[in-house]
Amino acid sequence: MIDGAHVDALALAVTLATAAFGLLALWAARRRTPWPPARLRVAAMAWCAAAVVVLALLALSSARLGRGLPPEEPPIEIDVVARQWIWKVQHPEGRRELNELHLPLGYPVRLKLTSEDVPHALAIPAFRVKRFLFVGRETALELKPQQKGEFALYCAARCGPHNAAMRGTVVVIKVRDYLQWARGEVPGESALEAGRRLYVTLKCETCHRPDGAGRGPALAGLIGRTVTLREGTTVTADEDYVRESIREPEAKLVAGYEPVMPSFAGQLSESQLNALVAYLKTLEGGPR
Repeated sequence: MIDGAHVDALALAVTLATAAFGLLALWAARRRTPWPPARLRVAAMAWCAAAVVVLALLALSSARLGRGLPPEEPPIEIDVVARQWIWKVQHPEGRRELNELHLPLGYPVRLKLTSEDVPHALAIPAFRVKRFLFVGRETALELKPQQKGEFALYCAARCGPHNAAMRGTVVVIKVRDYLQWARGEVPGESALEAGRRLYVTLKCETCHRPDGAGRGPALAGLIGRTVTLREGTTVTADEDYVRESIREPEAKLVAGYEPVMPSFAGQLSESQLNALVAYLKTLEGGPR
């Protein structure tokens, strides 16, 4: 595949060859070559003309590469934080990882790079990229992976005695697989199965005990039930109420409980919220 780097490299090669021929012609003239000056001038002009034609063809080819392409999609922004001796990554859907960086194949990505302690340098040799990371300053790196697979990343700065251990892996997968992975979904998993998995992963039952003796109200049989709020009013716990309570737990506080639940706004996708609702419907007597 021809990309901008290939075109630039070829253009540089042609430029260097032209300069080399000019120096050779100058050297030959100083050595009093048997070629007459008129012949040297013709040869030099012919070589320069050929170089101009080649460069023009390269410019035309480069322009055609970008002509007719659809507008670029807005890039997915991923936070990458470096610290001795690990890489911390957070994706827009809230998914986090250490020393791994999942990227979508053929889709634009903007990495927002920062450091927590000392200067670092993110290097991905397979992508021909390297960026320095500084404390208190954000550096952007835009990528569009063109090959599926796993690729090495490492810190190319001398950031300390264990610099050689500061390595990781870039995992490039299909866009659909990436979106599922970022949302914490499992391919082929039903909404009910996903909801059960999230319920366990988020440790919901730690506070929402079935007997109602936890720090939060019991969730069994919740959907469709009338709930009394702290200010004395009542509300029907429908699906919208559950979604709102997960995003903004303090919006409608249940009577008898303190506002101790953390907000999951921006941390759970709509599909994950739907999955949790689907699972809650099955608690205590099946779907309602």
